[in-house]
Amino acid sequence: MRLSMGAITKRFAGTVALDRVDLEIRAGEIHGLVGQNGAGKSTLMKILAGDYRADEGTIRVDGVEVEVRSPRDGIGLGIGLVYQELSLLANLTVAENVSLGRESSRWGVVARSGSMGAARQALGALGIHHIPVDVPVGRLALAEQQLVEIAKVLSGDARILVLDEPTAVLTLADSRRLFSALRHLRDSGVAVIFVSHRYREVLELCDRCTVLRNGRVVATEDVAAVDLQRLVDLTLGDALPRARAGVERPRVADVEDDVRPVVLDVEGLCVDGAARDVSFHARSGEIVGLCGLLGSGQDEVARALFGDVAISGGSVTVAGRRARHHGPRSATRLGVGFISENRRDEGVVPDMAVVGNVTIASLRAMWRSRRIPLLAPSTERRRARQVLDDVGIAPTQYRRSIKLLSGGNQQKAIVARWLLKGSVVLVCNEPTRGVDIGARLDIYDRLRDLAGRGTAVVVVTTDLDEALGLCDRVVVCCDGRVAADLVASETSTEQLFLAMQGRAIGEAR
Repeated sequence: MRLSMGAITKRFAGTVALDRVDLEIRAGEIHGLVGQNGAGKSTLMKILAGDYRADEGTIRVDGVEVEVRSPRDGIGLGIGLVYQELSLLANLTVAENVSLGRESSRWGVVARSGSMGAARQALGALGIHHIPVDVPVGRLALAEQQLVEIAKVLSGDARILVLDEPTAVLTLADSRRLFSALRHLRDSGVAVIFVSHRYREVLELCDRCTVLRNGRVVATEDVAAVDLQRLVDLTLGDALPRARAGVERPRVADVEDDVRPVVLDVEGLCVDGAARDVSFHARSGEIVGLCGLLGSGQDEVARALFGDVAISGGSVTVAGRRARHHGPRSATRLGVGFISENRRDEGVVPDMAVVGNVTIASLRAMWRSRRIPLLAPSTERRRARQVLDDVGIAPTQYRRSIKLLSGGNQQKAIVARWLLKGSVVLVCNEPTRGVDIGARLDIYDRLRDLAGRGTAVVVVTTDLDEALGLCDRVVVCCDGRVAADLVASETSTEQLFLAMQGRAIGEAR
């Protein structure tokens, strides 16, 4: 057995992330690791790579018990991990990135020809010959950067290769090329762990797979003996649909859907390399979910609605006005608000007070006069106080730097920003990511309040229970297209999960 992880347990602040997990990987095997978000997959792999230390359990490589106390230990044991987030340095060339830390030198001077040759060899092992090794990585397309990242790990003579969602940003052709390379590595004796939410790829590529649920192993199966439905059942558990405790909500309006006006109309929206011919609508007072596997295009669609990425085709109409010269400023003027999934870097101004973060999108309304662009502090405080009270932030927090607030309160402050702005459409990308359960329920209430006031809310989420419990409808994206438009109250967790995998509702098992 190339790798054996026994009774691995990991706790974070009293929460059990992994509960006595056993995992065995054979040499010359591609082993799938699957489960919902939060099941423990990434935590287990980070323990293997040395990023985390297990609280309990053992790791054996080729039958010998080892301690992986740091990433350096992992590399020394032949463990290579390719993360979802790239670790490349954009200003260095492909060759410099691939050879980083293992540069060949002569008399203390790096031999560039040696680094370029090593990079070509590593890319060639993946069947990649079109990527120039002498250009900065920052100039490459994201899919090409992903392939360089994999080549970098392979160049370290990894005996155990871990790939975390490697196809999320790859084209179909690049994915096929990667699969061919992984099969070649398997045949040469490398143990490959393939972490993915794309179950069809797991069924196509892997020899065996292990399913995690709530930090525990629920099954390890030969892929030849299971199908998509079996993997879904193992992933979600026996009780389908699952209870949506704390998320279930009433309809936001008692009127029929076709009476409420459409305030967001998306027709044939295209984003180069991400989305094609996406069409859907959202009515006043409606919460619409955008769901899909990582890399299915829903994130780019959400950003396109706010003008943060360029639209290459189609149209976006807000309250009867078509977006033209689309950008965040014009989108805001049309009445579109946006909550980023990257709260720290894109959501808040960390050194600014809470009040300033709330009013930053509405400063013109707080000028001393229309002709004098000077802020009236008393007006700013009064207007901010109204919405901050609505979202449940205590007055003692108003003057504090927003970076000192909890993640949940920061997110509530961003909701207050668009509440103050009076947005008719609010696009929320993973609005409850990284917040505790109490803050999560508060954010749900705030979004419901906004919908109750007539705002159309679009929620991008990978949490199936959140999508079905919070939203009225769920638009499912798969491979950059709309795969389904579902009524949440009539859809089970199982049906939504299958739709995200590309199976049509009602398709035979």
